[in-house]
Amino acid sequence: MFLLLAVAGVASLASCKPNRGTPPLKKKEMIDLMVDVHVTQALMNRQNTIPSGELQKNRFYKSVLDKHNITEEQFDSAVAWYSRNANEYKAVYKAVIDTLEKRRNRL
Repeated sequence: MFLLLAVAGVASLASCKPNRGTPPLKKKEMIDLMVDVHVTQALMNRQNTIPSGELQKNRFYKSVLDKHNITEEQFDSAVAWYSRNANEYKAVYKAVIDTLEKRRNRL
């Protein structure tokens, strides 16, 4: 669900006008959150490791939000804000990708 929102937000970047307001989550918070969202998604995709099912997936995503002290509404608002601010969202995702690549290279 959360990854779907993130992907939908990225897909809509080209059609959005910038919103000069303050983001619901600071850039560093959003980067850290999205790194954990993608790590969680990767773990869930390993069918041998984690049971599938929407309830289980929602529990894992909720644990990510809880780790970051963020509600689902805050997450949704942040994705919406960043999707309206293409340059900011691109910077977030560049940092997310860089972080994930560094982690992968350490393995």
